[in-house]
Amino acid sequence: MKNLFDLTGKVCLVTGGNGGIGLGMAEGLAAHGATVVIWGNKPEKNEAALAKLNAYGGQVRCAQVDVTDEAAVRAGVASILSEFGRLDQAIANAGASIPRDRVPYSAIVDRPKLKLPGGGRIIVWTIVNLEVWDIARAMARQVLPAPTGQPMLPDVPNWSWHEYG
Repeated sequence: MKNLFDLTGKVCLVTGGNGGIGLGMAEGLAAHGATVVIWGNKPEKNEAALAKLNAYGGQVRCAQVDVTDEAAVRAGVASILSEFGRLDQAIANAGASIPRDRVPYSAIVDRPKLKLPGGGRIIVWTIVNLEVWDIARAMARQVLPAPTGQPMLPDVPNWSWHEYG
């Protein structure tokens, strides 16, 4: 499967690449030959992520960059360009919330009516959904049988059914 996406010679940045989904993305990039740079704010998580990524045998770097600070981001990108001469992909995965204090919970029925600026009537709420689908395999749950009796690859009908009903 490594040759499916050969990223040899590509330089990829993953913010928040020291854990969770970001580390998973960084591992996928490293497994396919990319030079991977991860940014994270926790030194101990950074070191653990570096050890994991180094096992893939490629070039891996880590920096502590606060993505909420534009100057720090510019300096971080400049450092990548200085060392590698290029940046082919940047995955903005780092989570940041400002202010960092929690909002007190209240049930929706107990909240005051929402008034939008300018008398607006529509709110667009973007939700990121990350799914993994191995295109080389049939879906595990076959809702729609293949017309030929053989699994179709890629299994677009069952993927669509799985995603959209």
